[in-house]
Amino acid sequence: MNMARALTSKLRSPFLTIRTIRNWYDILLLYMGVKKVVDFKLRSTPFVLSRITREQIALPFYFSKVLAQGKLYLKGSNIMLRFRDLTFLLHDPKIDIPCIYATFVEEEYNKFSFKDKVVLDIGAYIGDTSLFFAAKGARKVIAYEPNPEVFKVLVKNVEINKMREKILPINLAVGKDGHVDFFISSYAPGSTLFKERFVLRTQHGKSRALEQFCLKQVRVRSVSIATILNEIGPVDILKMDCEGCEFIILEDIVNRRLESNILEGIIFEAHMFDESSTMKRVVDLLKSIGFKKVFARKVSDITSFIWGMRS
Repeated sequence: MNMARALTSKLRSPFLTIRTIRNWYDILLLYMGVKKVVDFKLRSTPFVLSRITREQIALPFYFSKVLAQGKLYLKGSNIMLRFRDLTFLLHDPKIDIPCIYATFVEEEYNKFSFKDKVVLDIGAYIGDTSLFFAAKGARKVIAYEPNPEVFKVLVKNVEINKMREKILPINLAVGKDGHVDFFISSYAPGSTLFKERFVLRTQHGKSRALEQFCLKQVRVRSVSIATILNEIGPVDILKMDCEGCEFIILEDIVNRRLESNILEGIIFEAHMFDESSTMKRVVDLLKSIGFKKVFARKVSDITSFIWGMRS
C-alpha cells in the first residue's frame, strides 16, 4: 500500500509541477545548465519565484505539492497561504513553503500521536510545526522562537488560526539562563546561537566560510531547559530545530537528570557543526536518558533528522 502510494506520488509530481509553474520547461534548462538563474511564474497567482539557481531546483516541486492543497494570495503587503484548514502569514515564501511541505505533506514529525499531548517546540519558526501539533490534537504547545522578526510572524499565525488557547509563543532562545548572542541568517530558519553555523563543514573534512549569510548579530534573552521544565512541568514530546542548541539541551537533560520530564519522545534536527558533534554522540545521549528506540534520517553532510522513543 505504501509502495503504491509512493509510486503514484512520483508519477503525479511532474504533472503537478506543470500545472503549478507557468514556465515549467525552464526547470530542465536550469538542471542542464543552459540557464544559470530562472524566474518561475506561478499559474494561480502573480507571485514569482525570482532568481532561482540550480541549487534551489527543488523549489517548484515544493510549491506544486503545497499549492495542490492550498492557495497563495496577497493581503495588503503580506503574502498569505491558505493550506487545508489553516492560514499562514509567510515570512519568506521560498523558505516557508518547503518547511510547510516537510511538516504537513511529508509529515516528518508524525511518528507520534499528538492527541491530548503537551509538546515543547524549541525553534518554532513561523509556527508551522506548532500548528501541525495543534491540528493533530495536541492539548498544549509551548513554542520558543528567539528571532525577534520571525517571532512576530509566529504570534500572528497563532492568532489567525485562533490557536491562542492551545499554542503559547515565547520569544526566548533556549540554551543557558541569561542573555546570548544570536546570529540572524538570510536563511531565517538557519539563525543560530553558534557562529560556527556559518562555516560549512562536509563529512570529508572540507570547510567553506558562509559569513555572507549572517545578516546581523543581536543580543537576546535565553533560558535553560531546566528552567523551562521547572516552570511548566513534564512534557510528552520535545521537538527541537534550533541550529546547534540541541546538544546543549540534551547534555543539560543528562547532567541535571531531567529525563523523567520527557514522558514519551523527542524529535529534532541534529546539526554537526564541529568534530565533537557526531551521530554517535547523539545516539549515546538519547540512550543515556532512556530513549530505547532511536531512528535517524540523513538530511545533508552536517544535519540529520532524529526520532527518539521511550518504547
